[in-house]
Parts: sequence; C-alpha cells; structure tokens
Amino acid sequence: MNSYQEKVRRKLYASSNGKGRERYLHSLGVAKAAVILAQKFYPELDMAKVHLTGLIHDYAKYETLPRYKEIVSKYQLDKNIFQENDKIYHAILGCYIVKEELAIEDEEILKAILYHAFGNGNMTPLEEVIYLGDFIEENRQGSIFVEVRRIAATDIKQAIALEAKFVLEHLSSRQEKIHPNAFLTYQGYKKYLKED
Repeated sequence: MNSYQEKVRRKLYASSNGKGRERYLHSLGVAKAAVILAQKFYPELDMAKVHLTGLIHDYAKYETLPRYKEIVSKYQLDKNIFQENDKIYHAILGCYIVKEELAIEDEEILKAILYHAFGNGNMTPLEEVIYLGDFIEENRQGSIFVEVRRIAATDIKQAIALEAKFVLEHLSSRQEKIHPNAFLTYQGYKKYLKED
C-alpha cells in the first residue's frame, strides 16, 4: 500500500459516520476505473497521476462543517459556497484540503478533484476520466451504472453525456439544488447522446 493510499484510508476511516470503509473501497474503485478509461481513450496520460487522482478525489468527503468554513475563510473564498448542495462541499473545497494535507500542488489533479462531482462543459482528459470513473466504478449498484459502464466501454463522451443527463434528472426529481456546472456539463456533452 503506497503512502497516499494509507493516508486516504486513515482519513476516511476516521469519519464518525461509519461509512469510511465503503468510501475507501469507492476511492480504490475510482482509481481503477479511471486508469482503465485513460488506457483506452487517453493513453498519453500519466497513469500514475490518473490513479492518484482517483484515489484522493474524495479525500475531503467527510470533513466537518467547521473545517470547510475554515478553508473558505483562510483562502477568502465566496461564502455562497454554503448555499450549494452540501454533498459537493468536498469537491469544491477538497482541492484546498488535499493541497494542505497531502502537499499536492499539481493544478491538473486539483482541478479534476474540483470537477469530479459536477463536471464542466469542456473537461480535460484527466477531468473526464475522474468524473466518469467516479460514476461507473465497480462498487456502484443499479441499472443506470450498468448502462453507463456499457457505453463507457466504447464511447467516453457519450457515457459522460448520459451521466450528466442522469445527474440533472436525479437531482431535479429530489428537488435538490443543482450546481451550475452540472448544467454546463450536460450542455457541453449532450451532442454525444445517441437518442433513439
């Protein structure tokens, strides 16, 4: 086990909500899925970097609200972050926590962590494989994950479009706040959908 993997394991297992092991297995799954996607669609990427990004993408998932507030204050970020769905604080603020606690300065990695939960209309290859890998990793159960996995085997752009569409529909059906980037992701990738 490499040192980053051990740090992620310790961080997630320290959570008081009892979901640390499940989230750790998810992180390993994302690292694996992202590498498979990268090898197939973007072999020019540094696979060690892809694996690391997948491994640490949820590092800040179970931070406390006071810790998130400390990051916003320290980096003079927009306090309106706290008007967003609290399920994405770990993406928006996680890049700062990863920078501080894991001493990772690579902007490509930090951006991929930022965008993994809601995407962006024009993602880089690394951002794409982390965004999609987060959705299709092997531990996720359900027909939508099976369907997106099937499409991802041959067409990464179409798989991203389908994921983006599902995310919007799912959040809308639950009347949850949707980050503006989720709309941008769908707008940017919907042209790849093969509608019947």
